[in-house]
Amino acid sequence: MEKIVIRKEEKEVLVNFNTIFYPINYVIKSIQDFSDSCWISIDSSGESLTVTLKPKLDDINLDTIGYDFYNYVLAVVKNSGAMVEIAKKR
Repeated sequence: MEKIVIRKEEKEVLVNFNTIFYPINYVIKSIQDFSDSCWISIDSSGESLTVTLKPKLDDINLDTIGYDFYNYVLAVVKNSGAMVEIAKKR
């Protein structure tokens, strides 16, 4: 499964996470921070989590918003110290 899938026709981006490395509470924190610029839905199945971003404005670039969100989640996880906990579990 690709990490980021851009659906230009639907004007949305799917961002896929493995919840072992990206705990759901950090993804939800990131969703809250992106909710001003995008309509966001979340779908979870086992260790897989898919976030759908649908920009509220046409001037938001579909080619970059998914990568921006993915990197933002990574920064939230890293800055929380969760990376140390994740590494300990492995």
